[in-house]
Amino acid sequence: MEISPWKEISTAEEVQALIESYGYLHDGCLREVHIVTNESVQEDLSMTFDGELAAILLIQRQWREPSPVIELRFVGVRRFNFVGPDKDDSNLIYEATFSKIDGLFYWADDGAWEPGDDTCVWISADRVFWRARPDLIGQVNRLAEEDVMQELKLPQIKLRKVKDLGDDFEFWRGHKFRILNDGKNLHKDDPYFDYILTSPSWEKDYMMLVNITEKSHKAGAVYGVKISIDHSTRKSIVTKTELLKAFGQDAKNFYLLDVE
Repeated sequence: MEISPWKEISTAEEVQALIESYGYLHDGCLREVHIVTNESVQEDLSMTFDGELAAILLIQRQWREPSPVIELRFVGVRRFNFVGPDKDDSNLIYEATFSKIDGLFYWADDGAWEPGDDTCVWISADRVFWRARPDLIGQVNRLAEEDVMQELKLPQIKLRKVKDLGDDFEFWRGHKFRILNDGKNLHKDDPYFDYILTSPSWEKDYMMLVNITEKSHKAGAVYGVKISIDHSTRKSIVTKTELLKAFGQDAKNFYLLDVE
Protein backbone atom coordinates (compact mmCIF):
# COMPACT_ATOMS: atom_id res chain seq x y z
CA MET A 1 0.00 0.00 0.00
CA GLU A 2 1.35 3.41 -0.96
CA ILE A 3 1.86 5.66 2.06
CA SER A 4 0.23 9.08 1.92
CA PRO A 5 2.60 12.08 2.10
CA TRP A 6 2.66 14.27 5.18
CA LYS A 7 0.36 17.29 5.04
CA GLU A 8 1.12 20.32 7.18
CA ILE A 9 -1.65 22.05 9.11
CA SER A 10 -1.26 25.81 9.40
CA THR A 11 -4.50 27.37 10.60
CA ALA A 12 -7.04 26.85 13.37
CA GLU A 13 -9.65 26.25 10.65
CA GLU A 14 -7.58 23.40 9.19
CA VAL A 15 -7.19 21.91 12.67
CA GLN A 16 -10.94 22.00 13.23
CA ALA A 17 -11.70 20.52 9.81
CA LEU A 18 -9.33 17.59 10.40
CA ILE A 19 -10.58 16.68 13.87
CA GLU A 20 -14.20 16.92 12.70
CA SER A 21 -13.53 14.71 9.68
CA TYR A 22 -12.13 12.05 12.03
CA GLY A 23 -15.08 12.31 14.41
CA TYR A 24 -12.91 13.81 17.19
CA LEU A 25 -11.16 10.40 17.22
CA HIS A 26 -14.15 8.87 19.03
CA ASP A 27 -13.67 5.14 19.78
CA GLY A 28 -9.95 5.52 19.20
CA CYS A 29 -6.76 4.72 21.08
CA LEU A 30 -3.23 6.08 21.18
CA ARG A 31 -1.34 3.08 19.83
CA GLU A 32 2.22 4.47 19.69
CA VAL A 33 4.25 7.52 20.62
CA HIS A 34 7.71 8.13 19.14
CA ILE A 35 9.87 10.94 20.53
CA VAL A 36 13.31 12.03 19.33
CA THR A 37 15.44 14.76 20.91
CA ASN A 38 18.44 16.38 19.27
CA GLU A 39 20.77 15.39 22.11
CA SER A 40 23.42 12.73 21.45
CA VAL A 41 26.99 11.83 22.40
CA GLN A 42 29.32 11.14 19.46
CA GLU A 43 32.12 8.58 19.10
CA ASP A 44 34.66 11.21 20.17
CA LEU A 45 32.46 11.91 23.26
CA SER A 46 31.52 15.38 22.02
CA MET A 47 27.87 16.25 22.56
CA THR A 48 25.28 17.61 20.14
CA PHE A 49 22.20 19.38 21.42
CA ASP A 50 19.93 22.32 20.76
CA GLY A 51 16.74 21.60 22.72
CA GLU A 52 14.69 20.56 19.68
CA LEU A 53 12.13 17.78 20.05
CA ALA A 54 9.93 15.93 17.56
CA ALA A 55 7.16 13.39 18.15
CA ILE A 56 4.82 11.12 16.19
CA LEU A 57 1.48 9.94 17.58
CA LEU A 58 -0.15 6.90 15.96
CA ILE A 59 -3.88 6.79 16.65
CA GLN A 60 -6.17 3.89 15.71
CA ARG A 61 -9.97 4.09 15.67
CA GLN A 62 -12.99 1.84 15.16
CA TRP A 63 -14.20 3.65 12.05
CA ARG A 64 -13.20 2.91 8.45
CA GLU A 65 -13.75 6.40 7.08
CA PRO A 66 -11.84 8.49 6.32
CA SER A 67 -9.20 6.10 7.73
CA PRO A 68 -9.03 3.78 10.75
CA VAL A 69 -5.49 5.03 11.52
CA ILE A 70 -4.01 8.52 11.53
CA GLU A 71 -0.51 9.77 12.32
CA LEU A 72 0.19 13.19 13.79
CA ARG A 73 3.77 14.49 13.61
CA PHE A 74 4.68 17.37 15.93
CA VAL A 75 7.81 19.43 15.28
CA GLY A 76 9.25 21.90 17.77
CA VAL A 77 7.54 20.20 20.70
CA ARG A 78 7.12 22.55 23.64
CA ARG A 79 5.65 20.05 26.08
CA PHE A 80 4.53 16.43 26.13
CA ASN A 81 2.47 15.27 29.11
CA PHE A 82 1.94 11.53 29.42
CA VAL A 83 -0.40 9.91 31.94
CA GLY A 84 -0.77 6.13 32.00
CA PRO A 85 -4.24 4.61 32.51
CA ASP A 86 -5.40 3.28 35.84
CA LYS A 87 -5.32 -0.52 36.03
CA ASP A 88 -9.11 -0.60 35.97
CA ASP A 89 -9.36 1.96 33.17
CA SER A 90 -8.65 1.80 29.44
CA ASN A 91 -6.85 3.92 26.84
CA LEU A 92 -10.07 4.48 24.95
CA ILE A 93 -10.45 7.96 23.46
CA TYR A 94 -14.05 9.10 23.74
CA GLU A 95 -13.25 12.49 22.26
CA ALA A 96 -9.94 14.23 21.54
CA THR A 97 -8.99 17.89 21.66
CA PHE A 98 -7.09 19.39 18.73
CA SER A 99 -6.64 23.15 18.58
CA LYS A 100 -4.36 26.08 17.79
CA ILE A 101 -3.94 28.61 20.59
CA ASP A 102 -1.62 31.65 20.48
CA GLY A 103 0.41 30.19 17.63
CA LEU A 104 0.90 26.73 19.20
CA PHE A 105 -0.80 23.47 18.24
CA TYR A 106 -2.32 21.35 21.02
CA TRP A 107 -3.59 17.77 21.00
CA ALA A 108 -5.06 15.91 23.99
CA ASP A 109 -6.83 12.58 24.42
CA ASP A 110 -9.65 14.24 26.36
CA GLY A 111 -12.31 16.41 24.73
CA ALA A 112 -12.69 18.51 27.88
CA TRP A 113 -8.97 19.31 28.11
CA GLU A 114 -7.82 22.89 28.59
CA PRO A 115 -4.28 24.32 28.93
CA GLY A 116 -2.99 23.66 32.43
CA ASP A 117 -4.78 20.31 32.82
CA ASP A 118 -2.18 17.56 33.35
CA THR A 119 -4.62 14.73 34.08
CA CYS A 120 -4.49 13.37 30.53
CA VAL A 121 -2.09 12.85 27.63
CA TRP A 122 -1.40 16.08 25.76
CA ILE A 123 1.22 17.67 23.55
CA SER A 124 1.97 21.17 22.27
CA ALA A 125 4.26 22.13 19.38
CA ASP A 126 5.18 24.84 16.90
CA ARG A 127 4.19 22.80 13.83
CA VAL A 128 2.05 19.77 13.08
CA PHE A 129 1.64 17.39 10.13
CA TRP A 130 -0.76 14.50 9.51
CA ARG A 131 -1.38 11.57 7.21
CA ALA A 132 -3.72 8.59 6.99
CA ARG A 133 -2.10 5.18 7.70
CA PRO A 134 -4.78 2.47 7.22
CA ASP A 135 -1.94 -0.05 6.73
CA LEU A 136 -1.03 0.28 10.43
CA ILE A 137 -4.21 -1.19 11.90
CA GLY A 138 -3.79 -3.90 14.56
CA GLN A 139 -0.92 -4.84 16.88
CA VAL A 140 1.79 -2.96 15.02
CA ASN A 141 5.11 -2.19 16.70
CA ARG A 142 7.47 0.14 14.86
CA LEU A 143 9.83 1.22 17.63
CA ALA A 144 12.89 -0.07 15.77
CA GLU A 145 11.84 0.77 12.22
CA GLU A 146 14.23 3.02 10.32
CA ASP A 147 11.43 4.81 8.47
CA VAL A 148 9.98 6.08 11.74
CA MET A 149 13.34 7.39 12.90
CA GLN A 150 13.85 9.06 9.52
CA GLU A 151 10.51 10.83 9.83
CA LEU A 152 11.57 12.23 13.18
CA LYS A 153 15.15 13.06 12.21
CA LEU A 154 16.26 16.53 13.25
CA PRO A 155 19.27 18.53 12.05
CA GLN A 156 22.29 17.47 14.09
CA ILE A 157 23.85 20.27 16.10
CA LYS A 158 27.47 19.84 17.15
CA LEU A 159 28.87 22.23 19.76
CA ARG A 160 32.57 22.66 20.42
CA LYS A 161 33.65 24.88 23.29
CA VAL A 162 35.69 27.75 21.83
CA LYS A 163 38.08 27.76 24.81
CA ASP A 164 39.02 24.14 24.03
CA LEU A 165 39.86 24.75 20.37
CA GLY A 166 43.49 25.14 19.32
CA ASP A 167 45.05 28.58 19.68
CA ASP A 168 45.73 28.59 15.92
CA PHE A 169 42.08 27.92 15.02
CA GLU A 170 40.92 30.33 12.31
CA PHE A 171 37.47 31.89 12.61
CA TRP A 172 36.01 33.05 9.32
CA ARG A 173 33.06 35.16 8.29
CA GLY A 174 29.99 32.89 8.41
CA HIS A 175 31.09 30.85 11.42
CA LYS A 176 28.20 30.37 13.86
CA PHE A 177 28.33 30.36 17.65
CA ARG A 178 26.09 29.62 20.62
CA ILE A 179 26.14 31.09 24.13
CA LEU A 180 24.44 28.84 26.69
CA ASN A 181 22.53 30.38 29.55
CA ASP A 182 24.27 29.77 32.88
CA GLY A 183 21.49 31.56 34.75
CA LYS A 184 23.59 34.66 35.38
CA ASN A 185 24.02 36.79 32.28
CA LEU A 186 21.03 35.85 30.12
CA HIS A 187 17.31 36.13 30.79
CA LYS A 188 15.96 32.95 32.40
CA ASP A 189 13.58 32.38 29.46
CA ASP A 190 16.44 32.31 26.94
CA PRO A 191 18.24 28.92 27.07
CA TYR A 192 20.82 30.12 24.54
CA PHE A 193 21.61 32.72 21.87
CA ASP A 194 23.04 31.94 18.42
CA TYR A 195 25.33 34.31 16.54
CA ILE A 196 26.98 34.50 13.13
CA LEU A 197 30.32 36.17 12.48
CA THR A 198 29.88 38.91 9.87
CA SER A 199 32.20 41.20 7.94
CA PRO A 200 30.54 44.56 7.12
CA SER A 201 31.63 45.98 3.76
CA TRP A 202 32.42 49.35 5.34
CA GLU A 203 34.68 47.90 8.05
CA LYS A 204 38.13 46.56 7.10
CA ASP A 205 39.62 46.05 10.56
CA TYR A 206 36.80 44.41 12.51
CA MET A 207 34.14 41.74 12.31
CA MET A 208 30.86 41.72 14.21
CA LEU A 209 28.45 39.14 15.63
CA VAL A 210 24.76 39.20 14.71
CA ASN A 211 22.12 37.31 16.69
CA ILE A 212 20.40 34.65 14.54
CA THR A 213 18.46 32.82 17.28
CA GLU A 214 15.20 31.49 15.81
CA LYS A 215 12.00 32.94 17.27
CA SER A 216 13.98 35.15 19.64
CA HIS A 217 13.30 38.78 20.52
CA LYS A 218 17.05 39.31 20.07
CA ALA A 219 17.20 38.01 16.48
CA GLY A 220 18.93 40.53 14.21
CA ALA A 221 20.59 42.39 17.08
CA VAL A 222 24.32 43.10 16.82
CA TYR A 223 26.56 42.00 19.69
CA GLY A 224 27.99 45.21 21.11
CA VAL A 225 31.71 44.47 20.69
CA LYS A 226 33.90 44.76 17.59
CA ILE A 227 36.29 41.86 17.00
CA SER A 228 39.68 42.70 15.52
CA ILE A 229 40.67 41.04 12.25
CA ASP A 230 44.10 39.41 12.19
CA HIS A 231 46.10 41.14 9.44
CA SER A 232 49.29 39.13 9.98
CA THR A 233 48.41 36.98 6.96
CA ARG A 234 46.50 37.66 3.77
CA LYS A 235 43.49 35.86 5.24
CA SER A 236 40.55 37.77 6.69
CA ILE A 237 40.18 35.86 9.95
CA VAL A 238 39.59 36.35 13.67
CA THR A 239 41.77 34.65 16.26
CA LYS A 240 40.60 32.69 19.25
CA THR A 241 42.13 35.25 21.60
CA GLU A 242 40.21 38.16 20.07
CA LEU A 243 36.97 36.20 19.98
CA LEU A 244 37.14 35.21 23.65
CA LYS A 245 38.10 38.74 24.60
CA ALA A 246 34.91 40.02 22.97
CA PHE A 247 32.71 37.72 25.06
CA GLY A 248 34.44 38.37 28.36
CA GLN A 249 32.67 36.62 31.25
CA ASP A 250 30.42 34.72 28.81
CA ALA A 251 33.43 33.02 27.20
CA LYS A 252 33.15 29.90 29.36
CA ASN A 253 29.71 29.20 27.85
CA PHE A 254 30.74 30.10 24.29
CA TYR A 255 30.58 27.33 21.62
CA LEU A 256 31.31 26.96 17.93
CA LEU A 257 28.10 25.70 16.30
CA ASP A 258 28.15 23.19 13.44
CA VAL A 259 24.98 21.86 11.76
CA GLU A 260 25.31 18.45 10.12
